[in-house]
Amino acid sequence: MRTLIAALFTLLALPLLAQTPVPNPADVGHTTGDFHGCAPTGDAKLQTGHSDPFLNALKNRDEAPDESEYVTKTVTAVIAEKPAGATAAGKKRRDKWTATQRTSIAAKEKTAIQVVGFLVKVKKEDLESCNCHTEGQVDFHMWLVAHEGETREKSMVVEISPRLLEDHPRWVELARKAAAEGTLVRVRGWRTWDHEHPEQLGRTRGTMWEIHPIHEIDVEDENGDWVPIDQE
Repeated sequence: MRTLIAALFTLLALPLLAQTPVPNPADVGHTTGDFHGCAPTGDAKLQTGHSDPFLNALKNRDEAPDESEYVTKTVTAVIAEKPAGATAAGKKRRDKWTATQRTSIAAKEKTAIQVVGFLVKVKKEDLESCNCHTEGQVDFHMWLVAHEGETREKSMVVEISPRLLEDHPRWVELARKAAAEGTLVRVRGWRTWDHEHPEQLGRTRGTMWEIHPIHEIDVEDENGDWVPIDQE
C-alpha cells in the first residue's frame, strides 16, 4: 500500500516539477520606477489577462545602458537572428513560456545595441498597456532599414518611449525630418523581443527584435562623428 501511495504521489507531482519558474518583471531592472503613476510593468496583471508585465518592464527600461553594454549591429544582422525558442512561443505571455524559450533570448535582451540605417516612417502609437493606456503617454513607432529606399518589410522597429521623450522633446520632429530627407542615423538603446506582433513579419517588419526603448538618436556631423540628433 505504501508503495502504491508513493507511486501515486510521484505521478501527481510530475506536472509541478515540470513547471518552469515564472519570470519576475522586477528582475528586468534598468528603470527609474513609476512614471507619472505608471509602473514599469504598465497596467498588466501578473499571470492574468493578455498584456505581458515582463515585456512591459523591458520596454520601460528608461535607465541608459553603460557604454560597455552596447553591441554594434546592422539591420540585416538583427533580422537574421531568429531565436527558435522565442519564435515557437508565439504571442503567449512570457509566464507561459518554457525555460528553454526564455533562455533563447535572455542574453540578448540584457544587451544594448546600436544600429545605423535610414528611418522609413515615424508613427504615433495608440494607447498601450506598457504606458498604462494613459492619454498623452504613447510610444512613437519608427522603422529602420539598412539601405535608403527599402520598405518596411525589410526593417526593424525602433521605438521612442514617453519616458525618454520628456528629456528629448524634439526627437519626433527631428526623426520625421531625417526620414523625409533620407538622413543616415544611428539608433541606440535596449534590445527587446516584442512577441506581440508576429502577424507583421514580412509585411511591416522583418524581425520581432526591436530597439525599445531608444536612448539615443545620432547623426553625423561635418567631421563624420556621431552626435545626438537634438544637439547637432
